[in-house]
Amino acid sequence: MNCPSGKVQFRTRESAASAIERAERRGTTCRVYRCPFCSAWHMTSKPLAAFAHRLRAPALKRLLDDLGRRIALELFDVVFTEAFEEALERRTQQAILKLVGVKA
Repeated sequence: MNCPSGKVQFRTRESAASAIERAERRGTTCRVYRCPFCSAWHMTSKPLAAFAHRLRAPALKRLLDDLGRRIALELFDVVFTEAFEEALERRTQQAILKLVGVKA
């Protein structure tokens, strides 16, 4: 998917940071940010203060709501995965004990 901004898309913050390191070696100061349009990572040479005028209350609320949803989904994914792995590990341990004839 192409970003409406026309900027290069990076899948991860780390890959964007690597591109920034290369740009900074050439003397350009940059930063990374998550795009609100395509959700990919971009890099820009503009300071964050340059965008402060765009962060009006409704826009800021939408950004914070979206961020909250993303954090909640990521947290759920981590907790669910850990719980599933623990349950699987317990079942595996019980199956091994049953195979060798030890009661759990």
